[in-house]
Amino acid sequence: MQNIKFFIGKGGVGKSTISALSALCYSKNKIKTLLVSMDPAHNQQDIFDMEFSEKPVYLSENLGIIETDIDFWIKKYLKESEQKLQNNYNYHSAFSLKNYFKVLKFSPSVEEYAMLLSFLNVLKKHSEKDLIIFDMPPTALSLRFFSLPGVSLKWIYHLKELRIAIQNKKEIISKVKFGKREIEQDKVINQLIKLENDYIEIFNYFKNSDINIVLNNENLSVKESKRIIDKLSDIDLKINSIFINKSDTKIDYFADIQQITVPFSSKTLIGKNNLEEFLEQNNLINF
Repeated sequence: MQNIKFFIGKGGVGKSTISALSALCYSKNKIKTLLVSMDPAHNQQDIFDMEFSEKPVYLSENLGIIETDIDFWIKKYLKESEQKLQNNYNYHSAFSLKNYFKVLKFSPSVEEYAMLLSFLNVLKKHSEKDLIIFDMPPTALSLRFFSLPGVSLKWIYHLKELRIAIQNKKEIISKVKFGKREIEQDKVINQLIKLENDYIEIFNYFKNSDINIVLNNENLSVKESKRIIDKLSDIDLKINSIFINKSDTKIDYFADIQQITVPFSSKTLIGKNNLEEFLEQNNLINF
């Protein structure tokens, strides 16, 4: 499984800057690193003063940066969902699916599902990387993203039960015997089982990743970080490290979690050279 790091936290705490510094640090240690901007604000463009897209831009042999296009992935998600419905239901021509999908694109969770598609695409297309770092959106969207596999699995479990009950009631489940084996022919059940396996795999990616919180040593940021830890704990995910930006002081409340302090910079951290200079001046080698 690939090494994955997530950086999450309250908006404005310097999450994107810490993500950039971390990516630079690992790449300078000859680790093939990909920095992925998942935040719709795409602050990495401002930090590096460069344009990024879905195609990696390489700042060095060991550091590539990409920017996800969430609008593209929303359209892709809706198109794939429409196609799955058409494949599973023979009577789809009796009504216009397209009209329903015009409304569906405004439904809750569509953005999170699109983020999952983008996330999986990054892992698949860049499997040769030693490390992939995700600069995540602010707290609310990030937590919905991490919660999505678990929520979806609960829905799938109940949908499977409902589908089996419907099929048993109507007695229309067809079974084909091959020797001593029976194969159940039900496209909907098969699709639900596939989705179940997919979401279990995604959750395992999250479970085996380093999830890091970036915060400032001030009241609102600390309180929001506490809520992040509690929410992730509810879905069986743990925080790996806490990065305290613009501070030399650790926080007693988080004493049981690894804390990394990142000192204040009197110089604006814009551009690769300034970022690397900051790392060297503060001896931030294993970030």
